[in-house]
Amino acid sequence: MQSIRPCRRALLAPLLLLPFSAAWGGAGCSGEEPPGASSGPARAEFTPREIPREAAALRARFPAQAARILDADALFVGGEEGFSPAPSGAQNARWVRSPAFPGEDAIEEAHAETRPLPSGLRVQLPRRAEDPVRFELPGDVSVHVREIGAGGEGAIAAHAVVYGRADGTSFWTATGAGYEEWLWLEQGVAAADHAAVAWTIEGAEVRQAGDAVELFDGRGASRIRVTAPEAFAASGRAVAARLVARGDTIELWVDANGEEVLVDPAWAPTGALNEVRAYHTTNLLPNGNVLVASGHNGVSYVASSELYDPATGTWTYAGSLMYGRAGHQSAVLAGGRVLITGGWDGGADCLRFTEIYTPSTKTWSLAAPLGVARCSVSVTLMANGKVMAAGGMPYNGQMAMATAEVYDPISNIWTPTGPMNEPRVTHALQALPNGKVLAIGGAPSPTSPAYVSAEIYDPTTNTWTTVSSMSAARAQHTSTLLPTGHVLVAGGTSSSNGAIDTAELYDPATNAWTSAGVMSEARRLHTATLLPGNQVLVTGGMRPDTSSSDTTDIYHVELNTWTPAGALVGARHRHGAALLGMGTVLVAGGQHGLGYIGTAELLTGADALGAACGIGLDCQSGFCVDGVCCDTACHAGACDACSVAAGAAADGTCAPLTGPSCDDGNACSEKDVCQSGVCVGTDVVVCPSPSDACHVQGTCDPQTGFCSTPSAPDGTACSDENVCTTEDVCQAGTCTGKSSVVCAPSDDCHVAGVCDPVTGCSNPAKPDGAACNDANACSKTDICQAGICVGTSPVVCAPIDACHDIGTCDPVTGQCSTPLKPEGAACDDGNACTQTDACQAGVCLGEDPITCAPPDACHEEGACNVASGMCAYPAKPEGAACPGGTCAAGVCVHDGVGGGGGTGGAGGLGGAGGSGGEGGTGGAGGNGSGVGGGMGGSNAGTGGDAGTGAGGSDLIMGGGCSCRTNGITPTGFPAATAALLLGFAVRRRRGRAR
Repeated sequence: MQSIRPCRRALLAPLLLLPFSAAWGGAGCSGEEPPGASSGPARAEFTPREIPREAAALRARFPAQAARILDADALFVGGEEGFSPAPSGAQNARWVRSPAFPGEDAIEEAHAETRPLPSGLRVQLPRRAEDPVRFELPGDVSVHVREIGAGGEGAIAAHAVVYGRADGTSFWTATGAGYEEWLWLEQGVAAADHAAVAWTIEGAEVRQAGDAVELFDGRGASRIRVTAPEAFAASGRAVAARLVARGDTIELWVDANGEEVLVDPAWAPTGALNEVRAYHTTNLLPNGNVLVASGHNGVSYVASSELYDPATGTWTYAGSLMYGRAGHQSAVLAGGRVLITGGWDGGADCLRFTEIYTPSTKTWSLAAPLGVARCSVSVTLMANGKVMAAGGMPYNGQMAMATAEVYDPISNIWTPTGPMNEPRVTHALQALPNGKVLAIGGAPSPTSPAYVSAEIYDPTTNTWTTVSSMSAARAQHTSTLLPTGHVLVAGGTSSSNGAIDTAELYDPATNAWTSAGVMSEARRLHTATLLPGNQVLVTGGMRPDTSSSDTTDIYHVELNTWTPAGALVGARHRHGAALLGMGTVLVAGGQHGLGYIGTAELLTGADALGAACGIGLDCQSGFCVDGVCCDTACHAGACDACSVAAGAAADGTCAPLTGPSCDDGNACSEKDVCQSGVCVGTDVVVCPSPSDACHVQGTCDPQTGFCSTPSAPDGTACSDENVCTTEDVCQAGTCTGKSSVVCAPSDDCHVAGVCDPVTGCSNPAKPDGAACNDANACSKTDICQAGICVGTSPVVCAPIDACHDIGTCDPVTGQCSTPLKPEGAACDDGNACTQTDACQAGVCLGEDPITCAPPDACHEEGACNVASGMCAYPAKPEGAACPGGTCAAGVCVHDGVGGGGGTGGAGGLGGAGGSGGEGGTGGAGGNGSGVGGGMGGSNAGTGGDAGTGAGGSDLIMGGGCSCRTNGITPTGFPAATAALLLGFAVRRRRGRAR
């Protein structure tokens, strides 16, 4: 791998009069072996003159990061054993930050004061890099960290301690959250295929925690968290970095594709926040975790939120707000959601935005905004579950507002209230048990003198009413609702700076303020937390000289006095506090002077616990047990103890006991012992099971230890073991049959039986042939056969006509079905006048009917006889016209006049040689009666002519009918033709009749 310092010579030439010596070892820019490959970085040392040059090179190469490294919050001082953070008063650094509060100016000044150091974590950096870094924690925990690849003596450059490495340079700095080792690694070191740096750990167990690593003490508690939050390539781009736990070694992996890189491993106490912040909100959630949200880090507004888990002592991110802000306020809603509203994000105006955190999803969502923007707003959760926001500033003009509004979580609506009597900012807002809200103190602007006034909001009238004034004007104070219903107000300031040490109580019942004593020192911008045992803990705050306080005080409600409590590890103001279980208070973040810190610490009152006592008032906890101050009431008798003498592991901590004998006061437990603080009876008397169904389980009498034998309630179902009785019930402990069994016939083919107490009812059959009903309507005759009802003479379902098939019988109704024959099936409709019959939808329909056309001109159209199929032709009326004549009795009679009586008889044949003679005209009487008379003309004599008598006619005989024609031709064709047609018609008619 390439060595960093030789490659920097060209960069440092303008900065240095003399070039670097070859202290790194290795000629030119050739690569070195990876960490751990050699026994030690024999040529990694700096000369004293090279340390400031290395710092100057860092400023030139990584200017943005170098300012954070070399101008860090804390200074180091050297000693015989190495380097440690400077003691109080030795720090002197330039501070530059943006304002976190409307009206503040950006600060850039040299300020000499103690800088914050990580809570509970102390470090001793070695004189030589080969030696271990020593971390010390409370509880006599010491962790030694040895960096592979580092070597040579360290030296102080600006605010950092610098060491050489075989492949780069190491810069150690101290911050409010922990200690950071900035590693400047040369080209080729930070690649994806190998670890860039490694450390071996002594005195702690190394465990993976995501991309971070945690160090656990011998009790299994996480004490130090190691992260690599930032890494920058020389090109300016950010690169990914992660830590890997491997046995007792921590490996740093940086994928910079071999580029020169600056990476920031950070070592912090496990309880430290992930981000430095002040002006944030702190809320205890129903599940016991603590949420801190947003705030300011001294440079910008923090949008993130974090959760503290008391079970693990760790902080994890809980999602980011949509609007990072400071000076906002919060309230825990019903169901555990957290509302924050108002504040400032550095813009021209304050914020109206309201956001709600949902613990189940760890997400933030926007809610309805405030009616007006408010900085330094005061917020409280009212007794009805709604949230009030009152006062604050809109920023423009920096004057306070008198308006207030109430948020309804159900409807997601802010509703204005009536205005307060005074515009207020930096005041306290306290919800009262009766549903009202008390506004206390504050000022008309951040730089104005404070109020002594107070007023109460009544939701029933939506108005504010002025109440009694405090004895001292105050702003930036705290208010706490006590179990007695009183409100404790503590500290604050009466002007734009300074602080006061007094406290006072407000009694809503009497509308009066009374003194509540004096704290150990004056403070403002502190916290106040209600503790178990009617006590209130105040922590930190800003002193009258604007320095941060590390003191704490406890207010004793019964005594109305204050007593000093243990000191904070780190002084702070504008921090947050929350009560955890067992009376422990979590204090997190805040400001230390002008600096912003990310440390957190737990206040347990351990100094007071275990001290000798006589009564509860002697103890800060309020509990005196086994002669020592105890953390709880510890009232489990023989099964717990709060002193070592009584069996506890330590004085002052209530311990549940397991094993000692005890008396649980129950004669039914034959052996009683303590189990986890509870007296548990063992070998419990077991009462025998009930002797029968008319008795219930007995119970052991705890006074005598004897079992009872109670009867079951009268009417309880039972069995008297006699199947010939029914409805057996208990009566005075005895099972009695209520009703006798009646052995009814099982069916029509059986008769009533006799009941046997053991086997039950008999079931004798009726004689064969006995009448019965087989429940089948399709059998006409039912009789019993061997106890079974058999149906005979089944119903026969014959077709109802020619267009239906055989049906089936319904056994329920006895009715036959009438299925239809297929469409078109042959049938007879009983009408001889239809020539084709077929079934259609179950009906026989005739088709192709016989037509009876008139046979001649003297008959009408005929009608068919449905029985015979013969046509009958009615004659036309007498005299009806017909061809050549008129109808008479159905015969067409021609109209011509006959010869003069000639009949055309025998003379019709004409004598041989004779002529027919004129014969005269046809006689009128010519009626065709002459046999063959019509034929005379057809065979005229040889010498004669055919008769020419005008109007003469011939008669044709046939079938009893005759036709008369006119104009008979010599051949006689019309007559013959007519006779033929008539004969054909008669034949056809007879055929139909058949």
